[in-house]
Amino acid sequence: MFFNIILGTTIFLVVLQLFIFTKSLLFYKILSPYWYRPKYKDLDEFPTVHLFVASKGLSNDSEKIMHKFANQNYPGTYKVTFITESAQDPGTPLLQNLAKEYEHVFHLVAGRTSKCSQKNHNLLAGMKEDQVSDVFAFADADVLVGENWLTQLISPLSMGRNWVSTGLPSHTLSNTSLPHLIHAAMTAYQAKLEMSVNAIWGGSYAIWRETFDRLGTRKYWGCSVVDDVSLFQLIEKNNLRHWWSSKKIKVLPLPELDLEVFTSHSSIKKNINWFIRQVLYIKFNRRVIWYLAVSANAVCLLIMLAAPFCLFFPKDPMLFRVGMIGISFLVFIQALNLCLTLIRGRMECTLFQWSKLCIIGDITASIALISTLFIDRLVWSGITYEVGRDGKVTKVIHPEEMV
Repeated sequence: MFFNIILGTTIFLVVLQLFIFTKSLLFYKILSPYWYRPKYKDLDEFPTVHLFVASKGLSNDSEKIMHKFANQNYPGTYKVTFITESAQDPGTPLLQNLAKEYEHVFHLVAGRTSKCSQKNHNLLAGMKEDQVSDVFAFADADVLVGENWLTQLISPLSMGRNWVSTGLPSHTLSNTSLPHLIHAAMTAYQAKLEMSVNAIWGGSYAIWRETFDRLGTRKYWGCSVVDDVSLFQLIEKNNLRHWWSSKKIKVLPLPELDLEVFTSHSSIKKNINWFIRQVLYIKFNRRVIWYLAVSANAVCLLIMLAAPFCLFFPKDPMLFRVGMIGISFLVFIQALNLCLTLIRGRMECTLFQWSKLCIIGDITASIALISTLFIDRLVWSGITYEVGRDGKVTKVIHPEEMV
């Protein structure tokens, strides 16, 4: 009985992993370039776009990144609003200078949040007075875009008002040390899942303003801890209500979107803390999905790392066969992790270097996932958010308010 349970569970997990990966690979290699792209490559008229970038702090690349947002080769009319929490933000002088240099660039101080995440608060402040733009576009302040990025992001919206376009969270390696490899692998996991379920990545996405407002996004963002997951949640709720009609909203990930985000984690601990935050977004907004993810990951870890020890009992046929299942599953996961390179736009390391992430990367992700069972607070950019079971922020604690 025990052996049959282990065997059945392992087969289920293998099929599930293969299904998710195959679906993402099919989208990346076939559906995106040969099915979707031909439908929107010839756009006669581009809509007016308002791009919002919530910014905090200043990095070595900030000036280059912000100038790229301001210098888009976009055939239509667009403007950019950079939003900071306060005028004392280190990036404020740079953003103010950009606003003086370009007529279509603006800087806004949003003030401190009290009811939602600071990012949501900033974005809502930026779009508060805009009732004119056809499309709202959003990007993170650490995303280095190419000059055609906005054109590529907006072009799919020509397929209809019920389309949303988004990029993929696939990070470029800053170097090939283990923490950076793990960071890149985790974002490759995210990209795989995004393509398999057509989810939204908060680093780069665009939506028609009328669709954004029809979903009631402003109100929901005003009490939510994250922008992309909560928007995707609203889209899914809308689609459940209108699954039979033209009001269904479709999200299109864009694997070839002209952008780069570089790995920045210098330690495995930082990877764990970052991934914990990513998982908490799911926990607070998609609790059932979170339960399933934590459970499946814990079982995967047990089969992959604990079951092989049964090989030390060769005289017990059942335990030995369980050990063989564990070893086989470990090899399968290793092979699948190596195949993640097939859904990355570039390969900046050797296959041997990438293979190092298998066990350590999975353990890191598992620690982060399991840790979220005991965490009910989310810390983001120094601000602590307490979130209720309904996904709404119940308390915002700024750094100086911490006891």
